[in-house]
Amino acid sequence: MASAEKIKQYSPLTYFVRQVIPVFILLFISFNTVYAQQSFSISTCSGTPFNFIQPNAVNGTTYTWTAPVILPAPGAITGGAAQASGQSSVSQVLVNTTTAQATATYVVTASGGGTFQLIVTVNPLPVLNSTLTPADICSNASFSYNPTSATSGTSFSWGRLAVNGISNVGNQGSFNPNEILFNTTVNPIAVQYSYTLTSNGCSVSNQNVTVNVNPIPFLTSTQAPAAVCSGTFFDYTATSNNTSTFAWTRSAVAGISNGTVSGNTAIVHENLVNTTLLPITVTYAFTLTNAAACPSNQQFVRVIVNPVPNVGNQTVNPLCSGNTFISSPNTVLGTLYTWTTPTMVTSGSISGGSSAPVGQLYIGVGQALTYVSGSATETIRYLVTPNAFGCVGSTFNVDVTVNTTSNSTAVISNPTPSGICSGASFIYAPQSTTGTNYTWQRFYNSSITQSPTNGSGVIGSSIT
Repeated sequence: MASAEKIKQYSPLTYFVRQVIPVFILLFISFNTVYAQQSFSISTCSGTPFNFIQPNAVNGTTYTWTAPVILPAPGAITGGAAQASGQSSVSQVLVNTTTAQATATYVVTASGGGTFQLIVTVNPLPVLNSTLTPADICSNASFSYNPTSATSGTSFSWGRLAVNGISNVGNQGSFNPNEILFNTTVNPIAVQYSYTLTSNGCSVSNQNVTVNVNPIPFLTSTQAPAAVCSGTFFDYTATSNNTSTFAWTRSAVAGISNGTVSGNTAIVHENLVNTTLLPITVTYAFTLTNAAACPSNQQFVRVIVNPVPNVGNQTVNPLCSGNTFISSPNTVLGTLYTWTTPTMVTSGSISGGSSAPVGQLYIGVGQALTYVSGSATETIRYLVTPNAFGCVGSTFNVDVTVNTTSNSTAVISNPTPSGICSGASFIYAPQSTTGTNYTWQRFYNSSITQSPTNGSGVIGSSIT
């Protein structure tokens, strides 16, 4: 419907008429419904195939997919590729080239229509980044190894088989073995620890750590050399299986006059003096070191230093002609005596004396000396050599005086007293002819601890 505007008059008079026509525009707006795409997440270990089938999918559904998007960087995972032909499941072998988790995101189309997103988390396989060849150790030392991996959260377990030349039995444990290994040979022995690493459910086994166990040196020379005599040199040369240096010490020993001494060679050359009447053991402590810088435990060389029996000249109480005598000087226990045929000290003559080339515990046993000629008393001399434990002392004289008269011999009437227990006192009063005087002597016995002794009259002493 038209409407007229106000008519304006101009001169000359001209009339303009404007018609306004309303226009109505009808707009049609279409709204489409957008549905969210389904998304699924799974995880797998690097190098292990994954297989995925959409939940509740119709039997026979097949899948195609695009090349996956790799995070955190394109090269973090290899093996992902697009699949244009339908497959019964979404499956590929993905390899994580890093030490941390990475993801591969697929867009998958199902044959029944519709697409979905599949996010595959690929866990790395943990490996040792600590050295596989730790420093050598010495036998009898602890092998300590701290395994590490660049993959966080990794746990470690290990196993070790028994090894020839290593005395340890097989063993297993977790993280650090921290065990003492013993090499029983003269050569280095390689000991292998097989590690299994686990992270995020992914394990890698047979990662081998090998340590060399070097032998410790030990003496091959005897540690119980032959005994020596006091006042003579102890000569000893140490030998070893694989030693480069030797060192030894000897502490002061009671009864040995030598003071403390030490050396840095394999040779001991020392004059040892025993100041007692008993054998004394002297100990040398050796420490050996080989080319692998492995020191030995201290090894001990023990030598016995025997005393030398030194006896002064002896004089035996006068004998009646035809009687026997015994002499046993108080000296080193176990001393044996030899002597030559006795000679006269005085100008007369005595028979019955003879030599003893075989060692005797007592001097003159069984020798009955008889006056033959000369003055009222005659003296015979034995030249005696003492020997204890193979150590020969200086010769000494034993002089025996024999009276010309052959007096009757007093006989003890109670020569077999009752036995006693060890450590008890032995009391013995000899019985014989009225007016008899008694002297006595107790000789050496290897089973009795007390030294020989002598006295007169009643015997009273403790015997062990």
